[in-house]
Amino acid sequence: MTFFLYFWLVVENDSNDFNWNFTVEFKLKHVPWYTIMLSLTGVAFVYLAILVGLSIYYIYVGQQLYIHPFHVAIIIFSLLNCIGFTIALDILWTYEWVVLRLSLLIFGPFIHIGLIVIFTILSWILIRQWYSLDQFRLKIITAVAYMAILIGLYTIPLFIDSPCVRPADSLPSKPRLFAHRGASTIAPENTLVAFQRAANESVYGFESDVQISLDGIPFILHDKTLRRTTNIEEVYPYRVDDDASTFTFAELRKLNAGRWFLEEDPMDVVGSLTDKAKQIYNNQTIMSLKELIDLVHLTGKRILIDIRYPVRTNRYYTAVEDRVIDVIEETGIPLKQIWWFTGFSDLDYTRRFTQTWRFYVPAKYLVKMDVFNFNARYDTLSEDEILEYIESNVTINVYLVNTYWLFSLYWCLGVQTVATDRCHILNKIEKPLWHLTPETYLMTWVSVDIISAIIIITILIVQWVRLLRAHFTPETISLHSQQSMTTLTDQYHSNSRTMKEKLLFTADQLEEDVLETTEGVSNDHIDSPTPHYMNTAANTIVISVPQ
Repeated sequence: MTFFLYFWLVVENDSNDFNWNFTVEFKLKHVPWYTIMLSLTGVAFVYLAILVGLSIYYIYVGQQLYIHPFHVAIIIFSLLNCIGFTIALDILWTYEWVVLRLSLLIFGPFIHIGLIVIFTILSWILIRQWYSLDQFRLKIITAVAYMAILIGLYTIPLFIDSPCVRPADSLPSKPRLFAHRGASTIAPENTLVAFQRAANESVYGFESDVQISLDGIPFILHDKTLRRTTNIEEVYPYRVDDDASTFTFAELRKLNAGRWFLEEDPMDVVGSLTDKAKQIYNNQTIMSLKELIDLVHLTGKRILIDIRYPVRTNRYYTAVEDRVIDVIEETGIPLKQIWWFTGFSDLDYTRRFTQTWRFYVPAKYLVKMDVFNFNARYDTLSEDEILEYIESNVTINVYLVNTYWLFSLYWCLGVQTVATDRCHILNKIEKPLWHLTPETYLMTWVSVDIISAIIIITILIVQWVRLLRAHFTPETISLHSQQSMTTLTDQYHSNSRTMKEKLLFTADQLEEDVLETTEGVSNDHIDSPTPHYMNTAANTIVISVPQ
């Protein structure tokens, strides 16, 4: 459960996608699914943590551990849910495993310290239980396992190569920001007000999705349908699930593209808006590419265009790029302000723009093609590939970066730009989450390990002394003395009884011997035994049997 709580905390970067995937897939109103999952996991974690804490306490005080069947059922249910979710995650959301790996580059050093602190505290109980073991072989096995875990914890930093550990004067410049669909966390996405608010946050540029209408006018929209971000159910109730490219631009203009944001409040920001802002949001419509390019030209920003192709029945299916280029040229904007996704087929055709590659090829080939921009999702480039591009002067834009820790990671790696939904937050960040020189990090690592080792050795000695005192306290000595006296007394009485039985047996045996010896002698002798035998027998009997 600890793992899943950590998972939900670090994938907060993709919480918007998680929420919208459920909304679009099941055609529902927006629900904060991510917040629900995080809350449920948090409750389960606290519940199980309390059970574990109580179990450790009972073990520590030496009481018998009993878990109620209800708790057992909850534990089994939680375990099965974790297994099921892991399988589903591996199938449906595979790239989130990359998020976990990347998070360790930032949080690994803190996790290392936390694990050592927890293990050091638990050592008080573990060492005490170890001393109570009776079998020598079991003690050896337990000690070896304990030392293996301890050494593993102490050497974790050897496997954490965080880019935030670097010389103080080598920290790269802060990445510049592309506003993903505008300031889409605080305004309706892909609307004029969203891009205006992003411009006010001093972003480097905008990222937009461009589609083409049935009558050949490029417009700004991300989804293939209009269900999620417009009021199409009211205006065109029978065309709710139709592809957006089957509408003319005049038909698109009749739709409201901002009211949904006020009604559903997907980012939980509507409560902070002024009445004037709400009125502006409520009057937003689907904007054309020309309107966006005019804003880019006016503000001097860059724009990263992602073209989405229409249905095949749209007569501009094979001429989308031509129509987009025509609109861009009509605005008079310097073409180098346009980041254009290019490929081998249109490499020469798009030289006028800032050509941007999207699929990894070795940096030397990009340089040969005279392409010096690369756009990548955060899970597609390794740290070594990023460094390879940077060394070849290739500008990298990473999307989608929404959290402080992920932004800090790419800052330390030297990435030049990132695309984000939260430009209003990342714009205010002035330094990475953390940054240490190699010397400081090494000193911190070694200090934590040494302090932990000293504490554990102290615990080992203290528990050994406590064990000795438990054997030689006045109470145990008095009790031992009483037990010894009782044993000696019982032994004395036992020996006395044994001696009596032996002597009685000897007297009886002598009497039988006398009778056997006198057998066949005259009655006179029998009636009047010789003094020798009588005295001997009498003396033997009298002397040998104490009264």
